[in-house]
Amino acid sequence: MAAITNYLLANLVVVLVLATKGLCVCDLNGVTIGTTRSGSTREGEVQWNVEVINNCACPISNLVVSCKGFASTLPVNPALFKQNGDKCLVNGGNPIAPKASVKFSYAWHSPTILIPNSLSSSC
Repeated sequence: MAAITNYLLANLVVVLVLATKGLCVCDLNGVTIGTTRSGSTREGEVQWNVEVINNCACPISNLVVSCKGFASTLPVNPALFKQNGDKCLVNGGNPIAPKASVKFSYAWHSPTILIPNSLSSSC
C-alpha cells in the first residue's frame, strides 16, 4: 500500500512540474504589438502610438521586432525602440515584466508593421 501511495505521489509531482513549466513557456506568440493613430501630426506626418505587451507569465528580454521601412519625423527614445536596419530592439533589451508594456510614439505617413522576431525568456 505504501509503495502505491509513493508511486502516485511521485507521478503527481512530475505532472505538476510539467504543467507548471508548460504555463511558463514564452515564445513570440506571447508578445502583442498594437499601433494606433494618436490624432496628432508632427511635421505633417501622422503620429502613431505603439504599445508592446508581454502577455507571458514570466519576464522577457532582448525583444527584437522586424521593423522594415520604419521612419519617423518624431525622435524616438532609443532606450525604448532602437532601429538597426530592418530589426529594432525594444526596451534596450532590458526585461519586460509579465503583463507589462513598453510604449512609444513615432510620426510617419503610414504605420510600420512591427512583428516580433526574437526574444529571451526568464521562465
